[in-house]
Amino acid sequence: GVLPYWPRNYCKISLDHDRRVREATQQAFEQLILKVKKYLAPHLKSLMGFWLIAQCDTYSPAASAARAAFEAAFPPHKQPEALTFCKDEILNVLLDHLLKETPDSLSDPQTVPPEERESKYFRVVTCSLLALKRLLSMLPSGESSVLQERLAHLLSQSKFWKYSKHQSPNIRSAFFELISAL
Repeated sequence: GVLPYWPRNYCKISLDHDRRVREATQQAFEQLILKVKKYLAPHLKSLMGFWLIAQCDTYSPAASAARAAFEAAFPPHKQPEALTFCKDEILNVLLDHLLKETPDSLSDPQTVPPEERESKYFRVVTCSLLALKRLLSMLPSGESSVLQERLAHLLSQSKFWKYSKHQSPNIRSAFFELISAL
């Protein structure tokens, strides 16, 4: 009964400011996967971008829990296939986070203090850069060439290149990891 509502809620709480909430979300997701198994398939495209970001969470217990959920859903030989199936939706989420989102668009300025909005934004950008690197490393080689046009768009944006000089060392580090993967 939870499955139809899970994607919308998961996408929101998997980016929560509280690391314990993010970790518990991934643990709950793994339990849900073990129950629903193949019935998760129709919801994969809406989940996969945020799931990949969660696997690159800066809080390692949350990232480990997300990877455990991913491994529970897909055996190792099926993982590239699952990412290939959702690659467009994953890229949409990652490019939105990297090029469009701001601290105020990710969190409600009315209820969230400025420092918390900024730290969440820095974390989401860091995780999105690392998730893009993970996507590129896990896709079969023929599939990554299909993404060239979308990646060329990313590389043509000045906002993307500004991450190399960002005030956050985590963002700079993730940026250069992605560049080396590219």
